[in-house]
Amino acid sequence: MKFKLNAIVISAVFSLLIVAIALIVDNTYNKWTTEVIQTNKVLCEVIVRQLNSDSYGILDSLENASYFDEGYKSSIQLNRADKLLSRISSKNLESATGVEGGFYFQNIDQFQGYSYPTSPPPMPVYGPPPRSFNIIKEQVKKSVEKDSLIVNLHQFDPAIFPLASMPIKIKGKIIGAVWTRIHIERELPRLKLTDILNIAAVLSLLGFIVAVIATLQQRKRLAVIKKGLTKIEAEPTFRFGKQPGIFGDISGYINNMIEAVQSEHNKSQKLERELHQQDKMASLGKLVAGVAHEVKTPLAIIKTRIQMWQQKLISEENNATAEKLISDESLQLVINEINRLSNLVNRLLIFSKPVEENFQLTDLNALVFDLLPLFKLNRYREKATVEFEASPVPIKIEIDPNKIEQVILNIITNSFEAIKFDGIINIKTDFKDNFALISISDNGAGIPINVQKNIFDPFFTTKGNGTGLGLSIAYEIVHAHKGKIEFTTEEGKGSTFNIHLPLTRKKSN
Repeated sequence: MKFKLNAIVISAVFSLLIVAIALIVDNTYNKWTTEVIQTNKVLCEVIVRQLNSDSYGILDSLENASYFDEGYKSSIQLNRADKLLSRISSKNLESATGVEGGFYFQNIDQFQGYSYPTSPPPMPVYGPPPRSFNIIKEQVKKSVEKDSLIVNLHQFDPAIFPLASMPIKIKGKIIGAVWTRIHIERELPRLKLTDILNIAAVLSLLGFIVAVIATLQQRKRLAVIKKGLTKIEAEPTFRFGKQPGIFGDISGYINNMIEAVQSEHNKSQKLERELHQQDKMASLGKLVAGVAHEVKTPLAIIKTRIQMWQQKLISEENNATAEKLISDESLQLVINEINRLSNLVNRLLIFSKPVEENFQLTDLNALVFDLLPLFKLNRYREKATVEFEASPVPIKIEIDPNKIEQVILNIITNSFEAIKFDGIINIKTDFKDNFALISISDNGAGIPINVQKNIFDPFFTTKGNGTGLGLSIAYEIVHAHKGKIEFTTEEGKGSTFNIHLPLTRKKSN
C-alpha cells in the first residue's frame, strides 16, 4: 500500500513538472512570437523609409512632368511610371527575403511600382493580392490623411503580416504613400507550440508508468531539468546536456528553441548593420551621380572646342601670331587635364552604379594570372615580389571581370604602397562555403588601429596624394556582386584582404 501511495505521489509530481515545463515553453514561445512580430515591424519600417528616400528622384521627375496632376492618364504614361517605380522598389526590397511593397497615388487612385523580388515562382501579378488589396489601401490612405508613418499588424486566415505605410511628399505636397509588408505566419511558433504541448501531454501519461518502475531515476532527471531551467533564466548561454528518453527530448526542444531565438536576434543585428551601410552609400551615390552629370557635359564641350582650335592652328601654318598665343603643347596640356578630370568623374560614377550588366562566366584563376605581368615592371619589382597560389580546381563564376580586376589592382596597389622594400605579396584563390575566395596578403606596415574602421569610407585616405577612392570603390564593386570583403591586419607585420564572391549569381527580377 505504501509503495502504491509513493508511486502515485511521484507520478503526480512528475505530471505537475511536465505541466510546468509546458507552461515555460508556452511562455517562451509567446515571447518569441512577440519578438518575431516586433523585428519584422522594424524591418518593414526601415525598408519603407529607405524606399521613400530612394524614390525621390523619379517621383520628382514625374512631378515635373505633371504626372500627379488631376486628369486623364494614358496607359502608356501609367505603364512607363509603373516600370520606373518597380525598378526602384525591386532594388530596395531584394535585400530582405519575403518583403513586398510599392506606391499608391491619390490622383489616379491606383497602386504602382509593385515589387516582390524574393517571391518564389510563379511571380505575383501587378499590384497587391486581392485579399490584401483593401487592407493595404485603407492604411495608405490613412497615412496620407494623417501625414504620418503607420506600422500595423494585420491578419486574415491564414495570413499574418506587419504593414508599414508612409506619405510621399514632393515640394511640400502629399501625392500618395509608399508601403511595404512581409508575411510572418511561417515564422510564428504556433504550430511548433502545439506539437510541444501534445508531446508534453503524452509524456504526462507515460510518466505514471515510468514513475512506478523507476522512481529514483525519475527524481534525478527531474532535478536536472528543473535545475537547468532555473540556470537558463540566469545564464542564457547555458544548454542542456544529452539525456536518454523523454527528458532528453524535452531538453532538445528547449535547446533548439533557445538557439532559434538567438539566431533570429543575430540575423536582425546583421541586417541592421547592412541597412545602415546601404543607406550611407545610397546617399553618397545620389550625390555623386548628380555631380558627375553636371560636370561631364561641359567638360565634353570644352574638350571638343579645344580640339577644333588645335586643328585650325595646324591648318593655318602662316599664322605665327596665333601659334604663339595658343601652342599645340599648351592645348595638349589642357586636353590632358580634361581627360584627367573625366577619368575622376568616371571613377565617381562607380558609386552610382558599381556594376553594369556585363556578367560573364569567368575563370578566376586565369583572371588573376593575366594580371601578374603588370607587377613585373621595374617600379613594382624593386619593392616587392608578387606570388600567386591558384586553387587546385578551376573556379568558374559569373562576374564582371573588368570590375573584379579593378578590385584586385586597387588592393595590390595599396599593398605595394605599404611595403618599403623586399616585400612579398601573396595572392591565393580557393573555395569557402558557397563562395569563391580571393586572398591578398602582404608583409607591409599594416593598418593603424585608429583608421581601420574608416578604410572603406569614400575619400578617406592617409596618403598625401591619394584620393581615398580605391578601397571604397572595391567595396562597392564586391557588394554589387552580392559578395563581401574583409580584412585582418597587424601593425608592422602586414595585412590580408579576403574577397568572397558567390559561386551562383542571384538574377535580378
